[in-house]
Amino acid sequence: MSAKNWRKLAVEIPFILLSALVILPFYMLFVNSMKSSADAAQMSLGFPKSLHFENFRTVFDEANMGVAFKNSLIITVVAVVALIVFSAFTGYVIQRRSTRITSVIYFVILVGLTVPTFMVPTYVLAKNLHLTDSLTGIILVSIAINFPYGVFLYTGYFKSIPREIDESAVIDGCKPYGLFFRIIFPLLLPVTVTSIIIQFLAIWNDFSTAVYFLNTSSKYSLVMTTFFFFGAHAADWNLVFANLVIISLPVLILYFLLQRLVISGLTSGAVKS
Repeated sequence: MSAKNWRKLAVEIPFILLSALVILPFYMLFVNSMKSSADAAQMSLGFPKSLHFENFRTVFDEANMGVAFKNSLIITVVAVVALIVFSAFTGYVIQRRSTRITSVIYFVILVGLTVPTFMVPTYVLAKNLHLTDSLTGIILVSIAINFPYGVFLYTGYFKSIPREIDESAVIDGCKPYGLFFRIIFPLLLPVTVTSIIIQFLAIWNDFSTAVYFLNTSSKYSLVMTTFFFFGAHAADWNLVFANLVIISLPVLILYFLLQRLVISGLTSGAVKS
C-alpha cells in the first residue's frame, strides 16, 4: 500500500469509529427486539439464538399501534405539508422584498428558533379555543413550533435563485401564483426534501407536545405508546425494543429514500448573500 493510501486510511479510520457510535445503538435496538425477554434483559450485542418476530405482533396488538400509527401519520403529514407551503411562501416574500418591514418580520420569526416553547400558555390558549385533545390542535401547535426553522431554510435557499427568473416569468405574462408554483417551487426540490425530513422527524418524535394535547387513548400518537407501553412492560425489554423499532422505521425509510437531496438542500444558498 502506498504512502498516499495510508494517509487516506489514517483520515478515514476516526470517521469510521465515529460512525460506529451511531450505528451501534441501532444494531442493539434491532437485535434485541427479536430476542426472548430473558436474552434481551442482558443487553448484549450478540445475535439472537432464535428470531422472535412475534414480539412485533404482541407490541402491535397490546399497544394499539394501528390507531396510534394512523394518528401520527395524519398529524405529521398534514403539519409537514402545511409547513412546506407556508414556509416557502414566507421565505419567498421575505427574500424578494428586502424592506424594513420584511426584515423585522424575519427577525421576529427567527426569534422562534432560540426562544423555547412555552407549553403552559400555549395549552391555555388551545383550551380556550377548544383545541385540546384533538388532532387539529396538535397539528396547529406543531406548525407553529416548526415554522421558524422552515422559513430559515427557504429564505437562505432563495438567495441562490436569480431574480431574473421571476422577471422573465412576469414579462411572459405569468401570474403571481403561477410564477411561484410553476416556475419557482420546482427549483426548491433539494431544500424541500431537506425540510420534509427534518420536519417529519421533529413532529413524528415530538412527545412533549403530544402528552400535553392528547389525553384520550384513541388519539395517542405513536411515540406516546412507548411511554405507556414501557410502564406496563418494564421487565420485557424485547417488547420495548420492538416498540422503538416500529416507531423508528418510517423516519429511517423516508431518510434513505430522500438522502441524496438532503446535503444539497442544506448547503445551497449558503455562499450567496
